[in-house]
Amino acid sequence: MRIPQPAIFPAPRKSRLTRMVGAITVALIPALGSCSSLPPLDTPSGKPEVFIEGATKAQVMELLVVEVMGWGYSVSEQTDFSLLFIKDADDLGSQLLFGSQYNSTPQKQLRCTLAQTGSGVNLVGRFAIVTNPGSGFEKGNDLSGNTEAAHDIQAVFLRVKEQIEGSDSLEG
Repeated sequence: MRIPQPAIFPAPRKSRLTRMVGAITVALIPALGSCSSLPPLDTPSGKPEVFIEGATKAQVMELLVVEVMGWGYSVSEQTDFSLLFIKDADDLGSQLLFGSQYNSTPQKQLRCTLAQTGSGVNLVGRFAIVTNPGSGFEKGNDLSGNTEAAHDIQAVFLRVKEQIEGSDSLEG
């Protein structure tokens, strides 16, 4: 025999949005599990990184700005040793995985750190998707490892290296 619930305490109902997000999540699980893994980056840190022989930090920074702004990023911060590029993550996957109830649009951040050595510049990248950017609840999710974005960043770094080292060999 079932005891009826008093009207004072009605059973909680899930909102339509909660049910929809749950259904999308269940639908995406097989798709995410079947993604092929990319090979690790062949760099000392396993993250996007290059050493550019005969370069200055100013040369590398200038070419990086041109390359990365071509992807729709803007420069958010610049110091003598780093550049921070930002862009809203407006794709549905990023919003579902990294959005929050306070800010549904996370931010893609690429931080490039440069170190001048005696014979050139070491360039290292860190790619992250940031939830609640600019707030006290900001949380970064580092995606600099074996991700498609890390491989794309490494390709940009190699293009910058080729442009600088290639122009030196043409002059010499």
